[in-house]
Amino acid sequence: GGGGAVILRSLLGSKELMNVIWLTLTAPNQPMENVITLQSGSAGRGPRSVGKDTTIYAGVLSREVLRIAKARNVAAIWVVMHNAAVPIAANMIRAGRFPVHLTVHDDPAFANALRSKRYVALVPWIESRFAYAIKRAKSTDVICSAMDDRYRERYGVCSVVIHRALDASIRAGLLYDAERHGLRIGVLGSTYSYEPLPLLARAVELAAQRLNLPGRL
Repeated sequence: GGGGAVILRSLLGSKELMNVIWLTLTAPNQPMENVITLQSGSAGRGPRSVGKDTTIYAGVLSREVLRIAKARNVAAIWVVMHNAAVPIAANMIRAGRFPVHLTVHDDPAFANALRSKRYVALVPWIESRFAYAIKRAKSTDVICSAMDDRYRERYGVCSVVIHRALDASIRAGLLYDAERHGLRIGVLGSTYSYEPLPLLARAVELAAQRLNLPGRL
């Protein structure tokens, strides 16, 4: 789920999508083909806990991923480096059974954990697992050139930049009526600081005024 899955699915063709087994720590709202919810972490024991999955359950989750990979005879493991996937990726690489590719949309230690109140104490652990994985992965893709520069300087690795964008305008959905719904702008992904948000809200407000429509962010 989330913005990461939207990006990945948009990069894959229909045939490629059918050849991917998706493993997730958060069960989808409805059953989906080729999607497996991991059961050995906190989700299989009660309320979901990102902290526990990233620390005490990371080992058993990694072993579950390896069992599935072996049973399905997969060619490689592709990990989106977010939350508990970070130590899982490090464990997959240490096991040495499959080539591992990493995708980084948000820096796990310094963009997510460090800026949170709940997981700031885990920053050293997350960063150590991230460093181990990115230095030894078969390949890595990142979201922008600044991230590529950062990881080259900090970890000595080169990444492929995949800056996902649309090359043409898209048609409005059949259910969307500007007169009835107004100007609606959606944000998908993480916000790292507060300062840009009022600027975005002001831009939406100004655009809505020019269009003579109600605005919503």
